[in-house]
Amino acid sequence: MASDVDQMVQDHIEAYKGVEYEYEDLCIMWHGTCLANYVLTLYEDDPKYFVENNTTYPYVSLPDGNVGFLGAELGGVELWNEDEFEPEFSPVKSATAFRLLYYLKSDDEFAEINAEFETFVVHGVQEMSAGWEGISAISFASRTADDEVKAATIESCVLFPIASTLLLVFTVGSCMMKDPVRSKPWLAIAAIVSTLLAMLSAPGLLCFFGVPFVDMAAAMPFIIIGRGLDDAFIMLAAWRQTDVNFSVEHRMSLSLADAVMSITATTVTDTLAFMIGGISDFLSVRTFCFYTGLAVVFDYIYQITFFAACMVFTGQREAEGRHCFTMKRIRNSAPDVEKQEKVKVGLKTEKFEYSEQSEGTSKSDGKIDHAFMTFFRDVFGPIIMNPWIKVVVMLCYFGYIGVAIWGCLQVEQGLTEQNLVREGSEATKFLDLKYEYFKTYEPAVSLVIATEQNYWEADTQDVINRTLTKLQEDEHFHDSSLTISWLHEYKRFLELVDISDITKEMFLDILREQFLQIPAFEPFKLDIVFDETNTSIISSRYFVMGKNLFSSEDEKAMMLKARQVADDCEFPAIAYSPAFVYFDQFVAVIPTTVQNMVLAIASIIFASFLLIPSVTCCIWVTIAVVSILIGVVGYMTFWDVNLHSMSLLTLILSVGFSVDYTIHITSAFVSARGTRRDRVIHALYSVGMPIVQGSLSTMFAIFLFAFSSHYAFRVFFKSLTLVILFGIAHGLVFLPVILSVLGPSHADNSPVEYMGPKTKVKPYDDDELQMSCQVEFYLKIDIFLYDYIIASCTMSTVLYFVIVL
Repeated sequence: MASDVDQMVQDHIEAYKGVEYEYEDLCIMWHGTCLANYVLTLYEDDPKYFVENNTTYPYVSLPDGNVGFLGAELGGVELWNEDEFEPEFSPVKSATAFRLLYYLKSDDEFAEINAEFETFVVHGVQEMSAGWEGISAISFASRTADDEVKAATIESCVLFPIASTLLLVFTVGSCMMKDPVRSKPWLAIAAIVSTLLAMLSAPGLLCFFGVPFVDMAAAMPFIIIGRGLDDAFIMLAAWRQTDVNFSVEHRMSLSLADAVMSITATTVTDTLAFMIGGISDFLSVRTFCFYTGLAVVFDYIYQITFFAACMVFTGQREAEGRHCFTMKRIRNSAPDVEKQEKVKVGLKTEKFEYSEQSEGTSKSDGKIDHAFMTFFRDVFGPIIMNPWIKVVVMLCYFGYIGVAIWGCLQVEQGLTEQNLVREGSEATKFLDLKYEYFKTYEPAVSLVIATEQNYWEADTQDVINRTLTKLQEDEHFHDSSLTISWLHEYKRFLELVDISDITKEMFLDILREQFLQIPAFEPFKLDIVFDETNTSIISSRYFVMGKNLFSSEDEKAMMLKARQVADDCEFPAIAYSPAFVYFDQFVAVIPTTVQNMVLAIASIIFASFLLIPSVTCCIWVTIAVVSILIGVVGYMTFWDVNLHSMSLLTLILSVGFSVDYTIHITSAFVSARGTRRDRVIHALYSVGMPIVQGSLSTMFAIFLFAFSSHYAFRVFFKSLTLVILFGIAHGLVFLPVILSVLGPSHADNSPVEYMGPKTKVKPYDDDELQMSCQVEFYLKIDIFLYDYIIASCTMSTVLYFVIVL
């Protein structure tokens, strides 16, 4: 069967651009022949050959007199009386798996034809092995991992329309009320369109400037659509809190004045978090942060322009009493001009009542209260303000944070090769078998002496031998029996021919003209680099074999040991293995995570102090964000999510989502009047519903990730689910309780106070009328300055991305 696979590879002819290529045209050759599989050389289609011919492992004597290495080709090996033989030449009793390796040229001119050839072999092996009984054959090519990631990206593109449909149904449903005039289905659709515009604008601008699109950026639309709807819900909640007797223009100005600080604060902090992620050592993290961060900026721009304009049209429809679907006037809802002008400056009278009250509208103030908003005000808020409930909440919080900290101490690092392919795919099966049967003798680590040295001198030879010995004595490397050293073999050769007291000229001449010409030693030509005149060696290479790397900690320890030994070498040396591409993440991920989180939290503190007029609340926002991050890191350990570049992405997202939940409730608390208890209830009444709506919209956006076959998208689902749950808990439970006890006191002399649902509004007298006009005048000046600051921040953010690009 193995020979059948080999015959298929050898006989295949690939036609490309009018030229036919055979395997021999594409393979890496040595002495005019393709590199052979030693297993096939020995097997000869007879499974008993290994036993009858006493085939040894991991080294074996080949029929041509050379020695071959079977450690990379045989797996699950059982040996005969291993203690009675040399470790590197122990007879094989049985083997569970063997691996055929075919090496193709890596030149750019062969890239496309190699891809076609690999595709044929992968599919051919699958078809050929389908009829085999008791034997399974799995193929893996150099492009398999990339193909798997692309397949996962295509899968996400298929999931997005489904997620968008779910979000559309949810958003429209959450904007519906019993009153067809006050319902806003078209505005819900406008909210989704606004986020879609941001999703298209950010990639369009970045691709225009040549920023590459990495596959991980495919998750950006799912994140932005949930976050964008959160801002839309905040603006809708602000609109519902305005008096229906006000003009559309005045209701819109009040809505923006109420919502803009909250959504601006979250936009600034989210953008800063993604800016910080843009300096990560991981390319995938940097690119993802560029795309998502710029999408956040565009979403903000579209929210305060496109979506706000749609709110105006919806408000005009409501003012004219038109049906939300048919647009037919079903009642005369417009207040008279005199009363409209009277309330335009914020005045209310006890006698003024709106004749047609819609669902949830209070006759005392004309506000449109959604049933869910009144739930937070009349039921949920008073419950968590109960002193005994506060004690229970704080006990739950201490339990939460204790378990989270314990989980942080148990967190593991690592992104394995299996995490880069789809679950259940042929590639996953291959990598599972590789880790099960072929980890005893890999990876090979090369030690490169990168400068010219006097190799003929004993001192130089001793330095190299001591360096290799340090690696051989480490638990993560095999001993000298599996070390490949041209210098060691050359010294043995000189001893055999009885040459001593050798000079530089003799050392180099014998090396080039005799030693390297012997077939058994000829491969060492690849490990020695002579200068142009062949009078000195300017670089040389040695190989030490790793062993038993079954965990990320083993892989990390092996790589760090190799690099440490190279750094300690008296000569400039480099330790390298292709596997270090994966192992490097274990070294970089924790420092990168700590760096990004510290900078992100610092940016949150900075932005909070600029945008929230309360030092105490800024401190509690920061503490809440840190608490949520600790919870995400700690609890994701219990959900089998390790710390790696993919989870680092979600932690950066966690910063932004954490800020969303905490700043919304804190901003509403600061803007309210009355006692701490009343202000907390008012904050829950104002933003409790949009926080829940935003959380649910994000959950709908990422819900389908739970069923994805790719590890990266499942990590997104798990991590963001934790962020949402902990964010809601902090924003609606923990933080309100803390603010009710330790929040800033608020002395307020304005005639209007929020005192709960049954509060009556105090009428204005003439002096208060003049004061109210002055207050509005100063408020307009403040809003102008505030808009100027926000515009500057937005332009600075865009300028940052342009500079980075």
